[in-house]
Amino acid sequence: IHRLSKPVEEYLYPAIEDFSLDLMIDTGPSARSVRLQLPKFTLVGATTRFGDLTGPLRSRFQLITRLELYNLEDLSQVICFTARKIGIELEVKLAKLIAERSRGTPRLAGNILRWLRDYITVRNKGIWNEQGVKEGMKKLGLDAMGLDPFDRRLLEIIYTQHKGGPVGISNLAASLGEDITTIEEVLEPHLITLGLLKRTSKGRELTPKGLEYIKICKNEEFACTNSLEVFKSKNKPVDEHFSNLRIGIPGKYTTANFLLSLAFPESKNKVEMKFSDIEAALLSGQIDLGLIIHENRFTYQNKGLIKVMDLGEYWENLTGGPIPLGGIMIKRNLPEEIKQKVNRVIQRSIEYAFENPESGIDFIRSHAQEMSAEVVKKHIELYVNKFSIDLGEVRILNL
Repeated sequence: IHRLSKPVEEYLYPAIEDFSLDLMIDTGPSARSVRLQLPKFTLVGATTRFGDLTGPLRSRFQLITRLELYNLEDLSQVICFTARKIGIELEVKLAKLIAERSRGTPRLAGNILRWLRDYITVRNKGIWNEQGVKEGMKKLGLDAMGLDPFDRRLLEIIYTQHKGGPVGISNLAASLGEDITTIEEVLEPHLITLGLLKRTSKGRELTPKGLEYIKICKNEEFACTNSLEVFKSKNKPVDEHFSNLRIGIPGKYTTANFLLSLAFPESKNKVEMKFSDIEAALLSGQIDLGLIIHENRFTYQNKGLIKVMDLGEYWENLTGGPIPLGGIMIKRNLPEEIKQKVNRVIQRSIEYAFENPESGIDFIRSHAQEMSAEVVKKHIELYVNKFSIDLGEVRILNL
């Protein structure tokens, strides 16, 4: 209700006090006021910005209460109830694991639960256990405090770039690549509630608890959605600086080369080649380093290659989000009905593939570089998964 316009407020005052509504009919000399009697009613208003209400409107509410976030026990019961509605028999201990990461909000808990349902169905054979739930949370990048990669990125920037703070909000927004409103209204409230961050007259500053958390977080591993990796041969040492090394890349205008250029801007001696030829070029000594993508990421160890860096991890540590490998786009000026239909068709196609995993296996193998069924499966799961249907609230925020 803090967004009510002034004219609407003025109409509400007699309605609240006298159960009547004064309406102006016509304009100019013929304008006249008509009073309508209203049946008795109870007005309930909700706002997240109580201070933004005008004094006259605020004073007309006789009872003012504040809603608190759900505690762990109550939220666990809500999750169990939601689980039964979607056909899942969930143990209380598993509901608590989800509740711990839901920021006291049932809607977010429901989103996580539905995502876990899909993940466990596909990756854990539909078996709900502690290991499956924790692995699903790790895939989402959610830790035990409910923080996602974007939250951790904000804390890490304050810690590494500003020595724990204080740092001004404008400076922080520039470092994070986000607008000030997103930081103030989306990221900061939960971090402040947890006691990890505080606002001071000089800017944002990590609390002692926040400093301890970010130090622990640096030793934790959170899953990347995608990965691009730099490899070398076992028999060839690599210096710290890449400026003089010949690096095989799968193309100049590829995401892989973009990330390599970010991680090692001094690398200039690059050799473009077909991605499936890079391993052989490494083994034969034609190149010193190789940027490996696609199926080869799962087979390099069998060919005597050593990983130098995972550029997927590098990107996630840099930005807190998944690699933007692309997406399906549709023209904005097309009718909304057509856009929604295309979206539904693509979604149903992916869902059919999940329900019938063998339906396209022959076609996939005819175009695969590696014929191992296990490698084919891993490669598909890397690029086509439940995020293809629904990114979820956390991932959308990261993007």
